[in-house]
Amino acid sequence: MRRLSTVSAGLIALAVLFGALVGEYLLADSLASARPAQAARSEPGRVSVVKVSGLLDPIVVDFVEGSIAAAERTGAVAVVLQLNSGGSAVSNSRIATLAARVHDSSVPVAVWVGPSGARALGAAAQLAGVADRVGVAPGSRIGRTEEIIVPRDLLRPAFAKVLGRLESGTLGAGEALRTRVAARTAPVIGEFII
Repeated sequence: MRRLSTVSAGLIALAVLFGALVGEYLLADSLASARPAQAARSEPGRVSVVKVSGLLDPIVVDFVEGSIAAAERTGAVAVVLQLNSGGSAVSNSRIATLAARVHDSSVPVAVWVGPSGARALGAAAQLAGVADRVGVAPGSRIGRTEEIIVPRDLLRPAFAKVLGRLESGTLGAGEALRTRVAARTAPVIGEFII
């Protein structure tokens, strides 16, 4: 009987501790959500990572634009688009507007084509061409831009220099680095960010 009471007391103590931890977490979460902009501003060196996977459709384009606006409002150091896209499902003018937003952002916008096996093709490759910095994971590819819909004056010089090759072909991580389309190869996004 005494052993049962010791086990019961231990379980009660664990339940009280768990309840206290959950309560503290919920309180901290509610305080953070009550003041999200202030909480975000108090995080020096914050980088916003935005995962872009699949076609650039209206929802994804709005999400990317909203993420850039939020990063500007909250004082983020940079926005990194983790890109794996075969193209777009929006109008050419919508892609051109998104490219201008990326190019003109007051917060640097970088693109990492990854993880390994990812691709940035068509409009997605053109979007990478206007980013402040590009990284490509080993085993990933960028290119096959087809018709250029992004204003050419927005494209980074290294990207514009190999446009003839990128319009119908792709570059792997090593080739992207050699041609300076990519600033670095990075197998994981954390390495690219650092």
